[in-house]
Amino acid sequence: MLDGVFTSASKGVTGDVMFASTGTIQGIKDYDRYELCVAGDCFVTGDAIDVISLSNSKLEGSEKMFGYRFDGQNQTLSLFQLINTNPEEKGAYTVGAEVFRFARKKADKK
Repeated sequence: MLDGVFTSASKGVTGDVMFASTGTIQGIKDYDRYELCVAGDCFVTGDAIDVISLSNSKLEGSEKMFGYRFDGQNQTLSLFQLINTNPEEKGAYTVGAEVFRFARKKADKK
């Protein structure tokens, strides 16, 4: 789903960003891994938004969850803050501000 190269002007992003099908990321400062949430403890927003975890493989405990959403054509990917509205209640998260926006880079024609 995310596999590919994206461009971005978001803070903390240097040049193109590559999401590999193996779960690695290149080009986002502080993060080199991603994992899409499919069930379990990361399923904190219900139907409000899908969840992705970004982490740095060199830093234990660096995992951070974001909400993510594609536009209708799967060409623009937006990542949003997830705000814990009640730390004592599991799954009490709301969607906050957009943190990153990526546009899928078109493949060069040969």
